[in-house]
This record gives sequence, C-alpha cells and structure tokens, in this order.
Amino acid sequence: MSDARVEKLAQVLVQYSMSIRCNDRVYVQGSSLAEPLLKAILVEVLKAGGHPHVRAQLPGAEELFYRYASDDQLQHVAPATRLLYETYDAMISIWSAANTRELTNVPPQKLVLAQQSSRELFRTFTQRTAAGELHWVGTLFPTTAFAQDAEMGLAEYEDFVYNACLPDSADPVGHWQRLSTWQQTLVDWLKGRETLRVEAPEVDLRMRISGRTFVNCDGKRNMPDGEIFTGPVEDSVEGHVRFSYPTVYQGRRLDGVHVCFKNGRSRKQRPTGARAFSCGLWMQTRGLATSVSSPSGRTRELRAQRATRCSARRSAAASTWPSGPECPRRGVATSRPSTGTWCATSCRAVGSGSMTN
Repeated sequence: MSDARVEKLAQVLVQYSMSIRCNDRVYVQGSSLAEPLLKAILVEVLKAGGHPHVRAQLPGAEELFYRYASDDQLQHVAPATRLLYETYDAMISIWSAANTRELTNVPPQKLVLAQQSSRELFRTFTQRTAAGELHWVGTLFPTTAFAQDAEMGLAEYEDFVYNACLPDSADPVGHWQRLSTWQQTLVDWLKGRETLRVEAPEVDLRMRISGRTFVNCDGKRNMPDGEIFTGPVEDSVEGHVRFSYPTVYQGRRLDGVHVCFKNGRSRKQRPTGARAFSCGLWMQTRGLATSVSSPSGRTRELRAQRATRCSARRSAAASTWPSGPECPRRGVATSRPSTGTWCATSCRAVGSGSMTN
C-alpha cells in the first residue's frame, strides 16, 4: 500500500527546498531501498519541467567496495560523477540503509583514502553552491535498519520521521514557508551580538560570535530542519558538551561522547565502545586537518537521523521556544524578546541560555 506522506515529502523537496524550474538539470541519488521516494521525486521534477537523472545504489555495494578496492581504486573519481557535480543545477540526496553497521570492520585508513580522493570534487561542489549555481537538499528515508538504531518498530519510526518532515500534513509547503519567515526574525535578532552561552543538561558552552554570519536553516538544505547555523570565533570556545544519545558512525556505535573545549580546541573526548576506532578517527582528523574532505554517506545519514530526532523533540517542546513573532510550531503570537534570553536546543532537552551584547 502506497504512503501518501511519501508523495507530500517529494512535493516539499521539489517545490519548496529546491524550487525546481523548467529545464533545470536535477540529479537524484539514493539507495534502491528508497524506491518509493525516488519515484515520487522523479514525478515531481517532471511536473516542474525539470530534467531528472536518477541514480539508485544497491544495498551492500559500499561494503563490497571497501572490502575489495585497491588503493588506486579507492582514490578514483568516476568522470560521470565529476560531470554531474560540475554541470547540474540541483542535487537531491536520499539517505537510507539496510545495515548501518556494514562498515564496522573497514580499516579507518581506507575511509580516509577514499575521502581524500574527493577533495577536488567537494571543492567544486562548495564553490558552485556558494555561487548559487548548484542547489542541494538531503533527507532520510525510513528503513528497518534506522528503526533498529532508534529502538523503534518500522511503523513507529516512519511516523517519527514523517511527523518531523511534515508537521502540517494539510499544507506542508506552507508550513516550511512560515517557519522560514519566523526563523528569519531570530536571525535578525542575533545580528550584532558579541557572545553566546549555551546552557542545557550536561551542556555549558561559551563562545564569541562577533562578526559572524547567521544562516536561516529552513529546510532548503536538510529536511527536516529548523535551526540557525553559524560558526564561532575559532579560538573562543570554552566549556563542555555531553551527547546523551548513542550514535552509529561509519559502522561503529559510540556512546557517552563527552567533549571539552579550551581556547577553541577539543581537550578530551570520552566515547565508550569502539575505542580502537576512536583512535583511528583521531588519526583521520589529523590527516585531513589541512584539506577539504567530503562527509561520507554514513555521516550524512547520521546527520539526517539527528535532525529528525531534534526536530521531533523541538515540536514536543514547542512551548519553551524563544519568544518572538508568531511561531508556526506554536500557532500563537508572542512578544519579541527584549533581553538576551535564548533557548538552547539539544537532542535531549530544551534548556535556558543567555546571549549578551
């Protein structure tokens, strides 16, 4: 039985996130596990007058690639892939997995080598994106593997994901348009601020944000979305953060990650489990510190999973969102904040924080 929510999500991605126009060349990529969504996006792109190119990967192919590829093959970038990144107008990525642990036994060095090979490709991607020549968005298609990681049944996880992507099922495009307008008022309020402090259970971070740009993350790049993105002054971050949710990163489960910062540098990281892999990741970070690398497909999947968790919890905790103009999640008008009070949202809770001039 078809799921009407899949078609509505495709409409949001094509009509709102991408705003596909006539003759746009649209690259759609994802696993064959996401076939219903891939097909729905294909239809929506065609309705919009675009030229879709759909590429569906086979489940398990990534595991086979890393098992048998030589160093030379790990560093090879297909000319067809390069052409897509250099010439297409839009890119829609669907993240799905049959087995989130399939890369568990891949040596970190192989992952590093493959990521290093995509530096130029990723540089092209970022340059064209910054110039407005390439638009992209990514979302997650619920699978049994993702549901298992979330400790949910598949039907429950599907509801979880689609409720985050389609909070207003009657008018999903209108919802994201209203959210975009509301969040922009918060972006405008943040302009000119000097310092930021984030306080929540097991979080206490302090940083300077003077001169930084704030980006309204409103579903144009990730779906679901609902955050304000910026980068702090590099050497100003102080404090600590503990991540209460376990995560599966490149096939390994990591629990209890606790990161402390001083002068903008991470001083200690304490994940439990997969200790050897954590050391490999540390080596990987050092090896890529001076280069531009592309996040792996697994990393993007995890980001999408975290986004669905955060968005769902933000919806559940809507009554504690920052004061401001009409909030599309609350549906009531509130007063504009006159003080530095700010809400800091983590995956676990919505806490209070402060922002001062």
